Amino acid sequence: MLGHAVDVRSTVGKGSVFSITLPADRDVTATSGQSDKPISVLLIEDDPVQLMAVRSVLENWDCTVFSATSGARALAMIAAGSGAPNLSAPSLSAPDLVAPDLVIVELRLRGGHTGLQALADVRRQMGREVPAIVLTSDSGPERIKELAGVDASVLVKPFGPDHLRNALEAMLARPIKSKL
Repeated sequence: MLGHAVDVRSTVGKGSVFSITLPADRDVTATSGQSDKPISVLLIEDDPVQLMAVRSVLENWDCTVFSATSGARALAMIAAGSGAPNLSAPSLSAPDLVAPDLVIVELRLRGGHTGLQALADVRRQMGREVPAIVLTSDSGPERIKELAGVDASVLVKPFGPDHLRNALEAMLARPIKSKL
């Protein structure tokens, strides 16, 4: 529908690989001088396993991660400004959340809340359109329709670290480096 190049490789009995080539929208190299400043990420995820997996990958890339298990907890962290604890993992010490560079949010949160509503609330509270990535395991037609007008990158689970890195770099227009 968008006119992008699609490549398919298939091996009988082994599976298929699909790739889509998208045109670059931003000049990442022009902003690469900013890469020394750590990226702060607000991660809103209610599944503890998923939260720790994404968090550990981001921390390996030297990101400062603030995690919340709901939109309400994320809003409380932002409202508290300095002195805000990491509400989803009180045993961990984390720097104070003032304004994240990026928000990563799960689309389906418990209690009937959606990540899209949490994202809208965070953006409203921050007073700006903070870059965002929406995570979902549902790629059905109704989900695609729901996500069509969202100003955020969308990652469908399962995804690998490279996919997350690509989404981060696209949303922030700067390269992400690993600690290793």
